[in-house]
Amino acid sequence: MWADSTFLHMFDYKVVYGRRADMLNKPNQVVLTESKARAYFGNENPIGQTMEALSRGNLLLTVSGVIEDVPDNTHLKFDMLVSDATFVDRFDYGEWNWNNHYVYLQLQPGTDPADLEPKFDQMIRKYHEVEEGDKLTERWVAMKVSDIHLQSDYTYETEAPGNARSIQVIQIIALFILIIAWVNYINLTTARAVDRAKEVGLR
Repeated sequence: MWADSTFLHMFDYKVVYGRRADMLNKPNQVVLTESKARAYFGNENPIGQTMEALSRGNLLLTVSGVIEDVPDNTHLKFDMLVSDATFVDRFDYGEWNWNNHYVYLQLQPGTDPADLEPKFDQMIRKYHEVEEGDKLTERWVAMKVSDIHLQSDYTYETEAPGNARSIQVIQIIALFILIIAWVNYINLTTARAVDRAKEVGLR
């Protein structure tokens, strides 16, 4: 996955080897997860080691850091990060038509993400040269990270999202089961109480 140096400041993964400030800030740098580093370099410190990647020709990458493995309960799964500067170096990245990137923003407390979307529209008009009054053919959408798994269903998702409706259906079924169990408990308790009353009456 491509990422710039701010990625590891936005997402506070534990650093195993290297310095966070030195990671992903130059071309041809790579950061590995702990398990991936172990697979390539064993138990030695791999900082400064080079590895070859095949991407439109051979690409030599220098390991600038190792971080902890990514947890399973995340939408953003990767085992290596290649510096975005490498991408800029190798591809024509001067245009604004690369729409398969994710951008993460850290907002001030109390900021409503929806307030950003009109500003996004202004940026699209400016950099895609869309005249005022002309209809936009694309939109940039702000979404909380905590909402991505169940509520995001856009192009170029990093993985298949969950389904909020399925969760709601399961919750409704669980509620019905609880109600049925509660009714059965009341019926059984009432029946036993009646039987007990008869026993007391006979004595």
